[in-house]
Amino acid sequence: MTGAILIIAAIVTVWTLRVVAGRPVYVSELGATGVATAPWFNASLLGIAVGGTLIALGTRSVRSTTRWLSAWPVAATLVFACVMFALASQVTCTPGCPVPFTSGSTVQDLVHTSSAVLGFAAGGYACIQVAFLRHRRRLARISATAGISMLVVASVGGLLSVAQLGTEIGGVLEFTAMTIALAWLAIYGLTATDADAAPAVEPSLEVSGLASEPA
Repeated sequence: MTGAILIIAAIVTVWTLRVVAGRPVYVSELGATGVATAPWFNASLLGIAVGGTLIALGTRSVRSTTRWLSAWPVAATLVFACVMFALASQVTCTPGCPVPFTSGSTVQDLVHTSSAVLGFAAGGYACIQVAFLRHRRRLARISATAGISMLVVASVGGLLSVAQLGTEIGGVLEFTAMTIALAWLAIYGLTATDADAAPAVEPSLEVSGLASEPA
């Protein structure tokens, strides 16, 4: 519950900062070195890391019921994502957040961008893992919808960012993808528990098996 509250607070804060910025920006630009919104934005990013870690701790036994996604629990994916977001909150990009390896970019930009992208990708992977929980079908459907939406929106926004085109549209898409990801994480935190760890056999099959045993 505490983790979900921190995530929801971060969503509200980041969108408020975007309005305060008064111009089209990409998400990371709000936390760039020397920008007025940086202290609040980076605190929110750190809050996401803390909130996500708390959610991971509360759901540490949840594991996908699909073999190729169950090599490690969802919590491990979330913790990795949170570590990356914590790093991104401390190593911010330079003003304007230039794309790494382009004119004006620095090692600082490379570290920030890489950690932010890895964190977002890990969050998306966690969403996919949960989408394949056979015993929590409603949560799985929500996760599948969120995962597909994030993939489409983030891909278009990312391409515009790399091409340094359509800052206004690209920025909105990036903020939208971020919101979908964080909203999913909050929902997951509020609805999933360690009790959702996948059973060895689905309940319906267990009942059928018991019913077929000789008296």
